[in-house]
Amino acid sequence: MIKLEHAVLPSPEQIEFAIEGLRNSFNSWFKSDSHWGCLHVGEERDCDTCDSIQPDKCTWSPQFIVGKEDMALMRRLSSYGSDHRKFMRMLPVCIRITAPLYWWKEADTYSVGTSKNSCSTMHRIDAKEFTLDDFSAEHLIDFESVESDFPIFHGAEHSPIGLLNQTIRILNFYRQKYLATKEKKYWWQLIQLLPDSYNQTRNVTLNYEVLANIYKARRNHKLDEWRDFCDWIETLPYSDLITGKETKMTFDEYQRGVMRTASDVTKATKENMLMNGILGTAGEAGELVDLLKKQIFQGHPFDREHLIKECGDVLYYLALTAEALDTSLEDIAIKNNKKLWERYPDGFKAENSLHRKEGDI
Repeated sequence: MIKLEHAVLPSPEQIEFAIEGLRNSFNSWFKSDSHWGCLHVGEERDCDTCDSIQPDKCTWSPQFIVGKEDMALMRRLSSYGSDHRKFMRMLPVCIRITAPLYWWKEADTYSVGTSKNSCSTMHRIDAKEFTLDDFSAEHLIDFESVESDFPIFHGAEHSPIGLLNQTIRILNFYRQKYLATKEKKYWWQLIQLLPDSYNQTRNVTLNYEVLANIYKARRNHKLDEWRDFCDWIETLPYSDLITGKETKMTFDEYQRGVMRTASDVTKATKENMLMNGILGTAGEAGELVDLLKKQIFQGHPFDREHLIKECGDVLYYLALTAEALDTSLEDIAIKNNKKLWERYPDGFKAENSLHRKEGDI
């Protein structure tokens, strides 16, 4: 069992600060398209340029709107790994968690970037009477579920849930003895007999980077508690930065990345860009051919990862070519897909390939 409540999420000011920080590495603050604004009369308004009302008399609630360019950069950096997504450490999350001690033992391995304040299982262990609700026992079987020939079971009190109930009665017995006498030997019975299924509540502060590490390692964990915790992570604002589920790069985002790394000589003129793009495409396609040749004729092993990397290099120069032609990879993909649909409306047929319509190239 795990209970998650009283979540405190990154404030708009903290998100704004994190975006400012992630652009430091590129000196690209001027490219930031996030802004403070609101939805005014059905459309997005920027506080800095809003002329519909006097700003000092605005009755709307301004909100921080993350721009498309900033979001694309955040997603890209988050997909590159911990070293590149330091901005995620600037996005704090606070949450009140009630979970069994066996879960907290694993959660405590995430100590960097986290702070916890817990209910005491030491100095205040005697504060209240123990009940079954204080424990995670949803998977414990009762007497009716136990194999009848299992040797140690002689009744309901010896089933797993029965044994826990016995433990609770023993804990309460020694709790009363300790409260009455204050003798430490009774306190020790509470400390050393308390099961790992006991639920402890802690207020925890962590950040998006910690949550990303947790999600990656624990998403398919055996414990229900971890899977429930990861389900909660998916509900957070901009959770795709943590989970990676929505970080698939669009053609437009990729093409912008290509132009960021293109040399000044390449970008000097459209002609240079076109030549570099076409010659580069031919060169990288040749490297793909060479890998295949070595595999077939020279006994080299099949190298899937190398082939994928060379495909990426081909794509790089295709993007450069598209930029030189004042178009985008996305437009090229759409037009190519449309052409193929028209050529093969019912799937590939050799007849359609041999006898194409006029203008179908």
